[in-house]
Amino acid sequence: MCAYPSSSKLFVVTTSGMLRVLDFESQAWLQQKVLEKRTPTCICVNPNGQELVIGCTDGSVLIIGVSDLELIQRMSQIDCEITSVQFAPDGMHVAVADAHNCVGIFRRERNVLESGKEVPWLYVGRYRSHHGRIVGLQFILDKAAGIIRLVSLAQDRVIVEYDLSSSMAATGVVVRCAITIEETAVPTALLQLPPGCQQGEDPNKIFLVSANSESKLKVLDIIGLTGVHDNRPLEEQDSHCLQTLLGPTFGPPPHRLLTLPPDEQGKQYVVYATPHKVVGLIKLPLDGNPNCSMGLIAHAGEVAEMCASHDGKLVLTTGGSDCGIFLWEVDPSALEASAALGGSGIEPFEALIPGGKGGELYDEMLDYFYLAQLRAQGEDTTEERKVTGLAPVEAVPELMQAFGYYPSKFEIRDMVHEVRRKGKDSVTFSDLIKLFVNHKPVNDVSLEEIQQAFHHLGAEPVTGILKWEQLRMMLMRMGESLSESEIQTAIARLTGSSLSGREDFMASTFAENVESMC
Repeated sequence: MCAYPSSSKLFVVTTSGMLRVLDFESQAWLQQKVLEKRTPTCICVNPNGQELVIGCTDGSVLIIGVSDLELIQRMSQIDCEITSVQFAPDGMHVAVADAHNCVGIFRRERNVLESGKEVPWLYVGRYRSHHGRIVGLQFILDKAAGIIRLVSLAQDRVIVEYDLSSSMAATGVVVRCAITIEETAVPTALLQLPPGCQQGEDPNKIFLVSANSESKLKVLDIIGLTGVHDNRPLEEQDSHCLQTLLGPTFGPPPHRLLTLPPDEQGKQYVVYATPHKVVGLIKLPLDGNPNCSMGLIAHAGEVAEMCASHDGKLVLTTGGSDCGIFLWEVDPSALEASAALGGSGIEPFEALIPGGKGGELYDEMLDYFYLAQLRAQGEDTTEERKVTGLAPVEAVPELMQAFGYYPSKFEIRDMVHEVRRKGKDSVTFSDLIKLFVNHKPVNDVSLEEIQQAFHHLGAEPVTGILKWEQLRMMLMRMGESLSESEIQTAIARLTGSSLSGREDFMASTFAENVESMC
């Protein structure tokens, strides 16, 4: 479903092949049309309010007039299910994502079909830019450059920007850049942030935010980059992540993100929906403060789709299989009160440290922070000590490990970039707390995740046994590779036992040994 850009009309498509128009203020059905021999999957309205684009399970893309619901053009160049459709802000392009992880582009350009019929839309091409399901497809109006951009994000952890001006029917779709934004987490949603909403950032720059499977939000600066292939190891490539932030934790990670128009006071919010049950609000700017987000149970099961009214005062959700459409009035006063009661500055983040401020872990973190300052000045120096309240940024990875969070090289790269891009070469204790809370995993590693990791490393399917030689080979060759001595040292510290080279590992016993060492 999708909402009309300037009135209370709502357009709904159903799996039975019905297109219906609802006035959600009067709650009356205004029009309906049967899409014969078609099963629609997604719908979007042109920002000018004159056309609808509908994607179908057979790959058909339908352009339909809003006033009479009559078919303007049917495009059938795609041979698999359409999963997402989007209109460009100027209505001159339509982009579609399909089940084969491809992005297709149509341009408003009169052309003549083989049958001799003249039609208003031209099929530009289709590009398989991902090897995972596409979770975000968005047009972006770049006022500074005077162009419209198109980006896609998929579960393969890659975000892709397309060059619309260079994409032609004769040559196909052209990719401008492709950037890997995650190492282990899986992206779930994509959103363009409103200009100037992030404090301290250039209001003329365009920033995107992605949600991932680890309940994190990442603020990205990738618009306008060029280059597709970077052969360097992933952790050595340039970081384009400005911030990693704690996202809503009221349910599964969000799979829909939508910016609401500013309210009467100029404040802005993002509404989100999770795959199951929960819909909520996040206050902008994004900073990871848990008191600046809320969630409620909106449906008994799946939350299939979500949209907002043109004025942002209502959010509409549907559960799909529950055959209902719910209207939610947006009242951010409770969220504002929660943010105020939760404290300001570093207080909300201190509350997320196990034991809180003054707890055992907090005191240990403070001790390690002072130790980092002493080590920066030289542990054996005889000069007068200067307590600056600053630790060098090079000490951040070791401090995180001392705090109990063990980031990968990829995560260290993003963390250091987050600090250095602000022109800082040192961090305060408050900076460290925010980095720790925003970057560390929300949940501890479960036995199921250890079993899954053993499976991917080559454990025997029936017994679940992983042989030492197989483990050694995989850890030395795959991902962020380790030397054999590093592997042995890590396992000894995790399990308390040294390796003879004849060990077999099982996920359950490995987890028990690790737990006994904690």
